[in-house]
Amino acid sequence: MKRTEAATPMRAALIAALVLLPVLFVLLSLFFGRYPLPVRDVLTAIIRPGSVPLATRVAVWQLRLPRALAAAFVGASLAVSGAAFQSVFRNAPYDDAFFAWIETQAKKAQEDGQMMIAMEHYPVLPGQPIFALIGDAREEQAQRLIETLADNGVHLIFTGHMHNQSINVVETAKGNKFYDVCTGSIVATPAYMRRVTIEDGKTVKIESIPVPDFDWDKKGLSCEAYLKNQFDKMLRSFAFAMENDPRRFMGKLGIKPTPMLDKVIPFFGRRLSKMTLGTVARLLCTRADPEVKKVLFVDFAVDMVRSVFEGNQPFTEGTPGGNTLLRIFKRLRPFVKTLKGAQGETLDFYETMKHTVGNYGIDDYNAILELSE
Repeated sequence: MKRTEAATPMRAALIAALVLLPVLFVLLSLFFGRYPLPVRDVLTAIIRPGSVPLATRVAVWQLRLPRALAAAFVGASLAVSGAAFQSVFRNAPYDDAFFAWIETQAKKAQEDGQMMIAMEHYPVLPGQPIFALIGDAREEQAQRLIETLADNGVHLIFTGHMHNQSINVVETAKGNKFYDVCTGSIVATPAYMRRVTIEDGKTVKIESIPVPDFDWDKKGLSCEAYLKNQFDKMLRSFAFAMENDPRRFMGKLGIKPTPMLDKVIPFFGRRLSKMTLGTVARLLCTRADPEVKKVLFVDFAVDMVRSVFEGNQPFTEGTPGGNTLLRIFKRLRPFVKTLKGAQGETLDFYETMKHTVGNYGIDDYNAILELSE
């Protein structure tokens, strides 16, 4: 009882602060602008608009106040929509009633001779094999959702969340195909949209279209180059933090800082920043192909990680980078034979890494999908 009584005034104070602070910021914004105005003139314009010069009245009532109110309204709208989307798209379990509803709708579509296509915020198949290790990278009840849809005539789902470009397929125990088409973001790399053509009841054509150029200070770069550069900068910030800001690096990875790690991490960071792929391969008692052995390891790692999100990963068997990575994975295989997926499945380490860095399956951008009955 005491805990409730103590919490009530605190909660009331918090709510009051959350209500009053936006009002305060709106009022404060009236004092700042391109043209400086004395505080006294602004206050007078608010209280007695007719007693100030026309220029001051226009600046406060027709320029600053409308902009401040518009900004507050937009901010409030984004907050409300964000809360709404969070409640809708949170990766929460579906209940039995929801699965029953899906099954009913799918059967009805079949009876009516209609094609039913699903859409879901979270992927149901890992965009890349390595994503199976990340709990938030796919729908929590992915397997049940796949079987419910595919075994009731729904063979295609469009997903997002991970902002990666991928097309994956799986077959249920009953022999029904199910495709997961995950699409990147239009404001980050890879920036593509999907054009879907339903050619007949069994065939769907997927095409990927680059996001058109947009008006922004892209430092003279194209849309694609600018977004790719931003993505690479984010990746390189990890290597920079490892070398120069170990606390930030540990924070990014959720590692508890210690005085020893404060010294050890920059030590390895400095050496890693100078290592070539050939050096890393030699440390693991293998070799890099001549074409890539002099490439800085950090540069190679950035390209590799970006390709995981871009799709159509180029580091396949038979390519210099792919051959080198596969040798490294083989060296590590005796020590890491299997990995445990976030949903309890056992993954073969070598196969998981091989198919993460190289695409051996469906083209992730343009494909003809043959749906099963």
